[in-house]
Amino acid sequence: MTKTKKLIFLTILVLSCTKKESTVKEEKQKEEKAVIPSTTISYREYNNIYYNNLLQFISNKASTNINKLYLEALSNEFDHLSLYRKNKLDKAISIYSTLTNLNEEEATFINQRKGISSYKKGDFDSSFNILTNVFAQLEKQKIRNDELYYYLALNYIYKNDIETSLKLIKLSKPSVLTIDSMGFNYLVAKLSLWNNNTNEANTYLNKAINIDKKLFEKRYGEEATTIFKNIYKENKTENNKETFKILFDLPAIYNQNKNIEYFYDMPSIVSRPIINRFRNYITNVISLQNKFYCFYEDFYFKNETNSFLLVTAIPSKNTTSIKGMQIKEIFFATTPFIIIFDIVKKTIVETNIVSNMIITNNVELTNSERISLPFNYLWKIEKIEFNNDEFWDYLIIGLNKTNEIVYTIFDPKANKLNLIRTNYIKNYNSYLFISNNNIKLFE
Repeated sequence: MTKTKKLIFLTILVLSCTKKESTVKEEKQKEEKAVIPSTTISYREYNNIYYNNLLQFISNKASTNINKLYLEALSNEFDHLSLYRKNKLDKAISIYSTLTNLNEEEATFINQRKGISSYKKGDFDSSFNILTNVFAQLEKQKIRNDELYYYLALNYIYKNDIETSLKLIKLSKPSVLTIDSMGFNYLVAKLSLWNNNTNEANTYLNKAINIDKKLFEKRYGEEATTIFKNIYKENKTENNKETFKILFDLPAIYNQNKNIEYFYDMPSIVSRPIINRFRNYITNVISLQNKFYCFYEDFYFKNETNSFLLVTAIPSKNTTSIKGMQIKEIFFATTPFIIIFDIVKKTIVETNIVSNMIITNNVELTNSERISLPFNYLWKIEKIEFNNDEFWDYLIIGLNKTNEIVYTIFDPKANKLNLIRTNYIKNYNSYLFISNNNIKLFE
């Protein structure tokens, strides 16, 4: 994909994620919505589940001037049918700014509404600055917020930072306050494609299509045909099976007579892994003696808890050479293993003479486990769909000192390695093909 085309697609993506203005004719609008004070709820807002939740939150508190202002701000933010949508959002943003000074206790949440309103208005720079500050504050408190992740991800699209946007959108999930399941999976498919992960893009695209094929065609068919081209055409066929083609990215000079270790490229180390928050705890639980680094991390929801998967190893430098080529110093990811654990929020109530009662939300790590991987050097990790259950599967490829590759699939539902195979790669263009719960090496 050329840079020009990519920029065009990014523009399409930002515009498609921004709330579209209603084009209701003036006569119809007069019938459905009279000119009313901004504190009155329009019928569109009344049917909005998220708006009702916020309204109930306010109603449960004492009726104060602050709550009246807050209700007015919400009513302006969610008034999608107004002919003066931009003015309504300006009004909401102005009230939110006032409220942050009047109510310090809810300042973070109110700033989030201000940042989201700025995004809806199209003021992406202001939205980005506000929401990044909110994100930093909630990170310190270890509070998850799907709506924040979603809108911050959209802002990073505007910044042309697809990698960060993809990470954030995966922290979010479909809901009434962000986007429905079809739109969510389609958005992740596009971001994955532009992040050069065709396999993941194909999987998410397939998930979006399978929710409702006719509705998908109506919503996204024209755009998907342009962006995904042959991938979308294949997914439109009936009974299409998800397939993955995993390349080894070896140079053309490689053949079975050369040492594959010479062409080994250590995976990138995750710069700010989740494990840093819990390193001491995990080290104590599973008795890790050496300093290890995280090369891959992901999380999934299992039994209503946040479950984390980390692939870790110990970097080690070695010198290697092959005939006719200069000696190379290579970093190897040695002693690789998987760490899995669950995080459960735990509310602790403490009695204090001064403040009477303090309620704090802490997290508790449970079900920690270490699984050794069946090879010497970690090489590649790919998220795939192998056994068609509700969880992703993880293909992990490694090297042995005997110049052979070993690949295994980790099944997060069973918490075990589902398959282990060993092969020699004979040609530079060899690849793994995964389809119909089967994996095969093609030379």
